[in-house]
Amino acid sequence: MTHLTMEQLVALRDAGSEPGSAASQAHVATCPQCAAELDRLHQRVARLRALPTLRINPEVKDLFA
Repeated sequence: MTHLTMEQLVALRDAGSEPGSAASQAHVATCPQCAAELDRLHQRVARLRALPTLRINPEVKDLFA
């Protein structure tokens, strides 16, 4: 069985309808490995979004301007 690429999984996770997404969704529905990878992708994105926003000290910011 051919599994989905990371690009195909990301296209499923992103909003909007990419070409071939119906076939990818059907594949994920029947492939436990791809479904698990898509779930891990959702978890990674959620963890990244939960990270605090970095704020640069204004004194340091001027050094890089």
